[in-house]
Amino acid sequence: MSASPPPSPPAVDLYFHYDDDALTATDRALLKAILPVLAAHPQIRLLLYAHADTRGTKEYNYALARSRGDAVRHYLVKRGIAPVRIAVIPVGRDPIPHLRLCERTGEDCYHRHRIVHLIAYVPPGPPPPPAVKKPSPPPLLVTANPPSAPKGISLLLPAGKLLVENTFMYVHNAATQVGVQTFTVNQLFPTTLVNIQQLSQDYYVDILSFYLGLSSRLELEADVPYIYRTLTAFVSPISTTGSTATPTAAAASGNGLGDIQFGLHYQFNTHPALGGLFLGHLMVKSTSGNNPFSIPVNSDTGVLLSQPTGTGFWAFEPGVSVFFPTTPVVFYGNASFIYNMSRNFGGVVGTVNPGDATDLNLGGWFSFNPKASFSLGYDQMTVWPPSQNGTQIPLTRILQMGSVLFGASYDVNPHFFYLVTVAAGITPDAPNVQVMLRIPLFY
Repeated sequence: MSASPPPSPPAVDLYFHYDDDALTATDRALLKAILPVLAAHPQIRLLLYAHADTRGTKEYNYALARSRGDAVRHYLVKRGIAPVRIAVIPVGRDPIPHLRLCERTGEDCYHRHRIVHLIAYVPPGPPPPPAVKKPSPPPLLVTANPPSAPKGISLLLPAGKLLVENTFMYVHNAATQVGVQTFTVNQLFPTTLVNIQQLSQDYYVDILSFYLGLSSRLELEADVPYIYRTLTAFVSPISTTGSTATPTAAAASGNGLGDIQFGLHYQFNTHPALGGLFLGHLMVKSTSGNNPFSIPVNSDTGVLLSQPTGTGFWAFEPGVSVFFPTTPVVFYGNASFIYNMSRNFGGVVGTVNPGDATDLNLGGWFSFNPKASFSLGYDQMTVWPPSQNGTQIPLTRILQMGSVLFGASYDVNPHFFYLVTVAAGITPDAPNVQVMLRIPLFY
């Protein structure tokens, strides 16, 4: 009479807390209940399908799932179950074979995804001899030990990953005071006195951005812009007596490489501190664009013959960002200071400083579902007046530029998305409208 097959423990689902790989008291009780059967029948093998919910990047969810599976394996090995009998299969947020997961969003659904699905089976053939005399080699599917698995929430690219994005931006500005100040900074020729009665500027910018993960917390960014801009103005020369002539229409355009900028982003914490995740930034702007001080001026109108694509000044922008992740909203805030270096252009121009600036913005991203979301925010930039040879340039003042931000994003897959942002100026100094479209080109 043949021996009856050994009893197999039932399939077990072990549930985990959000962004955690620690076994709960319930998990340990379930594992403790099947230990007698596993100890009495060494021919039984275990498959541990480790899973994570749909939030977070694919790479991060895979690492978190692997860490959860290893935690279960570590618990069983410490209680006498041979490592060769346990195989960890991390699937991240991908489907688990023969197990239907929740297809909705919300915490009740996410909770069902944060699992390790344990399946017991007996392989065909005679049972292997007890591995007590010598250690057995680990199975191919067994992964790293729990202490080496990354934990926390990462907002930057993983180490070694490259992301290339293309951003198209359109800006329309008909704010006279901003135009006058920009116009004055661009000209800076004391002999050219004009009265700007009406001004309109349009910018068409295409930016190729590169992001490279240097570590799990450090990211490198480089932005290469190409700019086409136009200017239309009605100007009146001012005589020595202070009177103005009949307004004259002036128009100019320019295109070419803009000012390339580059910098670093560093994530200070991967677990929320005071409820938030903090990032530091340092961006540097070069002078690769067309220098406005090298462009001739129309002697009749006082307007540059062509429009510059750069500022002519190096700039440094340190800043900090904070993100407060909740469900289904992520609130954010950013603060930065823009320091423009002075530059001596010689001749009648001399040493010029375009003025420093601060930029503050805050808002939130609201998720409709795992693929679509919209954002609402506010941006406030304060620009200090420019100076020439240590003296503030006439007709300039501190500018307050406030804009309301609207945005929407759609994730086609984990590596491809569309992001549209519209900024509408609500203060007299702010540009009227800015529209930005971002799409990735390579990941």
